[in-house]
Amino acid sequence: MSALSLALIVKNEERCIERCLASFRPFVDQILILDTGSTDATIEKAENFGAEIHSFDWCDDFSKARNAALSLVSSEFSLIVDADEWLIQGGEHLRQAAAWSDKAVKRIHRINSFILNGKIEKTAEWITRILPKGIGYEGRIHEQPVHDLKIDHLPVKIAHDGYLLEQLTRKSDRNERLLKLALTEQPHNGYYHYQLGKEYENTHVYDQASDHYAVALDLVAKAAGFRHDLVVRAIFAFKQARRFEAALTLIDQKEWDASPDFHFAAGDALLDFALAHPDKAPRVLPIIEFHWLKCLEIGDVDYLDSTVIGRGSFLAAQNLYAFYISQGRNDLADTFANMAKELRPYVAKN
Repeated sequence: MSALSLALIVKNEERCIERCLASFRPFVDQILILDTGSTDATIEKAENFGAEIHSFDWCDDFSKARNAALSLVSSEFSLIVDADEWLIQGGEHLRQAAAWSDKAVKRIHRINSFILNGKIEKTAEWITRILPKGIGYEGRIHEQPVHDLKIDHLPVKIAHDGYLLEQLTRKSDRNERLLKLALTEQPHNGYYHYQLGKEYENTHVYDQASDHYAVALDLVAKAAGFRHDLVVRAIFAFKQARRFEAALTLIDQKEWDASPDFHFAAGDALLDFALAHPDKAPRVLPIIEFHWLKCLEIGDVDYLDSTVIGRGSFLAAQNLYAFYISQGRNDLADTFANMAKELRPYVAKN
């Protein structure tokens, strides 16, 4: 049996399948593709990389498709990716798979691109993507591996462009439909409420995003891996929906006081609150300043499950520049404008 297989489920991914397979092929022993009904050139392009192709009748259940793919791999370990992901760093560590213990799953680092204020920005997260044989998935959508094994972090980095607008639009109707179906089956599943909130947030339907985030906050344990992202997104959605009381309550709980993302979102929400309530602005403005300065004090971090790159550096500095300009504090504004310019190139190279 070989050491490491690359396993994908695909449908009509001709846009990106070559980029994905070209990046991983030098570091895996097998490429296994489970196709759920492609009508474009996906399969032809995959075959050019020596991929082993299997077909699967789509049944509105991602975990069943993932598990079908995993049942067909020939290796001790499977690296599970999507076609809109590609390897950017650490392939040499994948080549050590023959020496891995089968008593652990492995997480890798994913960098996601998204649009913010007309610019491409990036988030970073750790995701479980390498599984020993015998481990499978559960969940109709946004499926998760089921195991009680030790989790290792592998210095492997992949990129992902599925959060760019064109790709989100292509998938949003399907995702919303499957999440609603999953919630009819498990109405108290906080993870599904969180994911449905994300779908509504991505399409700027902030009232419904807020509704689902509020439910998820009550249902999801504070130790859950995605809790950090949930809290930060909920603050943003509450702000956008003008539910300031809910946003301020969440901020006051200081659940993620060591997170630049938390303080960044808190400052943003408080700024909108101050603009909506000018009589309260004199009290609130110093708190906004505190939160954005706290972002810079913490800095960008790589240990959180999800973080926007720059909220601990250039994005916070940009906010402070605008904040001080609005108050006529031009010397401070110039300081943070220069800081933002200095920090952005550094972060972009890493």
